[in-house]
Amino acid sequence: KQGREKLADHIQKEALNISHAITGKGGWHHDGKAYILPSGDVLTHQDDLNVIYNGDKSQAEAFNGKGTVQSWNDAIGRHLAGNSRLCLAVGAALAAPLLKLLGMESGGFHIHSDSSDGKTTAAKVAMSIWANGEDAKLTWKATGLGLDNVASSRNDGFLLLDEIGQAKRAVVSEVAYSIFNGTVKIQGHRDGGNRPMQKWRTLALSTGEHPIKNYVSFKDQSEWNAGQETRLPSIPANAGKGLGVFDTVHSFDNRKAFSDHLNHAAIEHYGT
Repeated sequence: KQGREKLADHIQKEALNISHAITGKGGWHHDGKAYILPSGDVLTHQDDLNVIYNGDKSQAEAFNGKGTVQSWNDAIGRHLAGNSRLCLAVGAALAAPLLKLLGMESGGFHIHSDSSDGKTTAAKVAMSIWANGEDAKLTWKATGLGLDNVASSRNDGFLLLDEIGQAKRAVVSEVAYSIFNGTVKIQGHRDGGNRPMQKWRTLALSTGEHPIKNYVSFKDQSEWNAGQETRLPSIPANAGKGLGVFDTVHSFDNRKAFSDHLNHAAIEHYGT
């Protein structure tokens, strides 16, 4: 006890006068002067900006990055040309940090098909902008609170939600409303009052076999259509060119060879 008291006196009276900001939310901080990745890494050009991330780090390792920007372009980026679904998915991943800067709300896209058209491949390619697509993807089969915590860590970032068909309708409804409204339900504190509200902005990419409204449990269908369809439009994965999610496979022999290449490349070149 005496040692702790001396340490407290030292910190308050003799230590350097340096302020630290502690946050449990990722994304932009200090009026755009710093950006926090889900790994806890703080990107900033200011040496005197001290920010400590104390939020969810359950997928931190996936965001460490592998390869280089050039290797990503060589293995993945150049193959996006002419592929509408791949461009849409990667565009969403790149646009995510711009939401706050443009004053826009959360949103995303739901890519669906009733067969193996390659929608998960497109999703992994999109996730490779940020992280290892295999390790950083989430499934809809999760608790609302768990996904709220992840959404907070991905604030001003990209969220990949795979295979909506694995989740119960009630969970889909809860997750869809909380994530795309950018806030959790108001919760009371055991000592009185309410807990601090978690808020976030995120762009999401969801995959499933059917349009998202088929999975949502709601009393009034028009309520979902009016409130959420514009934020999470459902888009067919099939590009209509006989190649599933692809419009072109470029120099590859067939769709499978192209898909196999992208799936492998997405776990070798990411997060740079």
